[in-house]
Amino acid sequence: MLFKVGNKVRWRHAVHELEAEVALGTITAVIPNETGVDELTLYEIKFDFGAFTLYGAQIEQEPQPRAS
Repeated sequence: MLFKVGNKVRWRHAVHELEAEVALGTITAVIPNETGVDELTLYEIKFDFGAFTLYGAQIEQEPQPRAS
């Protein structure tokens, strides 16, 4: 899945630190790869605990609240 600047995402396997447990962030830049494989696209993401560059395979859409 391709994400865009401004999308809210979750880091699938975030570090096991208390402030990083939820690991929700906002995409600030998209760095396409030359092969065209979505999972290898790089994303710069701003989290509350810092900024990181992650592959598309490492992130997913922010979970939506369940309707009751």
